[in-house]
Amino acid sequence: MQAFHNNPEVKSALLAKLASTEAASQIIPKTLTWDGETGSVVGFLTQGESLDAWEQQTGLPAWLALLVDTLAASVAIDAAGQPAPLSHAAVATALLAAVPLGAEPRHAGATLIQRLLQDGELRQFAAPGDAALSQTIEAVAALHAQTCSDSAPSPAQWRALRKAATAMVDQLKGRVDRQLGGSIEAACWDPALSATTVSDTLRSWFYAVDAQSEQACGWATADDELVRTRLDSLYKEAVKTVPAEDIDVFALYEAQYPEEAQRTQAFFASVKATRGQALLLVLKAAEQSLAGA
Repeated sequence: MQAFHNNPEVKSALLAKLASTEAASQIIPKTLTWDGETGSVVGFLTQGESLDAWEQQTGLPAWLALLVDTLAASVAIDAAGQPAPLSHAAVATALLAAVPLGAEPRHAGATLIQRLLQDGELRQFAAPGDAALSQTIEAVAALHAQTCSDSAPSPAQWRALRKAATAMVDQLKGRVDRQLGGSIEAACWDPALSATTVSDTLRSWFYAVDAQSEQACGWATADDELVRTRLDSLYKEAVKTVPAEDIDVFALYEAQYPEEAQRTQAFFASVKATRGQALLLVLKAAEQSLAGA
């Protein structure tokens, strides 16, 4: 399979479609969906929900379709460091533009996972606290590095790694480590043979990023429960006298519990900003991995 079928017109048409006014209104943060009017990036580009159709129309592997949708759906409303919101179409454009015409990005997924697990800048967003987890991360990264070499790992090696990783993850305690462990379990497959490996690995990794942000802010499960209880109570009281469509429960929260509301807003702003920073670095790593295909 050659990227864009080695046809510059195919690549240009895809990028032009992402730059169209329709892209801004029809792309939503979903994965592999299309209802005829709105859908994910891949759904919008192919006008459907088939990975086979994606490969046939673009000459790009299925795992890249899922990566495009996953990263596009991970866009924060105001990604840190950007003067304006980073759009779903902008993320997809950056990824597709990075793929050289006619390339065969078979191993780019493995390269991206290796970077995700070993890059110092990326690891600061989801740092392992457990020694066994750190060792497993290195083992998984090493197997992905081997995937890109002439001596690809055997199916038995992948099975052994998955078994060891699952046993290790079952022993993890902290929330960040558990989420990161889920990412490592997802990474224990060859991306060239399993289309969901890269996207599942990244999705769980972003959960770990969020968990570390929550931990850094001193935010706990009890805080989530308190906010939900407050909002639910305020809504139930307000709906007795105000039509449901006119209720701004967050405004009520700010008015009646100003200190709690301020802390909650600061927490969500911090998590969103951190997610935005992490996304930009992952996007950069993905572009580099694809460009080297």
